[in-house]
Amino acid sequence: MTVRNDTGVFYRYPDLTLQAEALYGFVQDTIDRELIAELDFLAAYDAVKRRMVTVVDMPDRRADLFIRLCLQRKGRLSKAKREQFQELTDNELEGLEALVSEEIIMQTESDEK
Repeated sequence: MTVRNDTGVFYRYPDLTLQAEALYGFVQDTIDRELIAELDFLAAYDAVKRRMVTVVDMPDRRADLFIRLCLQRKGRLSKAKREQFQELTDNELEGLEALVSEEIIMQTESDEK
């Protein structure tokens, strides 16, 4: 193929206004909704970790694991997962589950409405 005319003017400076406006809309939506929801979740997560100390003192890694496992089942630990926390009594486990339910599960459910 041979180009005989100067055609650079047709593709050198494309009008990407629509694409830029769409990108701006995506970024704005992310900031307005998703970022706020993520910050709310992180604040609730931190509140749970601070309140967990009132029930039982455990290392941060164990506390994080407990919270993650509870979140998988909407605030409750399965029987199999409870075996990973054999050092805790049933009352302590129930207290910790209640904290996760109150702070994180309830907060995320109210945000979804």
